[in-house]
Amino acid sequence: MVTGAHLSPEFGNTFELISKDGFFIDKKAINRAIKTAFSDEFQFALKSVKNVYGDGGAHKKILKYLESYSDTTAPVKKFYNIGGLI
Repeated sequence: MVTGAHLSPEFGNTFELISKDGFFIDKKAINRAIKTAFSDEFQFALKSVKNVYGDGGAHKKILKYLESYSDTTAPVKKFYNIGGLI
């Protein structure tokens, strides 16, 4: 599917290169897909879709684990100043 930057002159109209490579670009189908994606009906249907990546709170769970983690046997990474660059 060709979308976004591929269709923009600012990024070199890469859709032209895609066409030259033999891929058919159906502009009407792209427009229909965009309209569908933003339609109220489709947006409503998305509310019942389960996110395969979870509830979006993974960062909180990881942070909580790291804050409670205390392994005194774990190696400590040492950093060295290499000529004033750090």
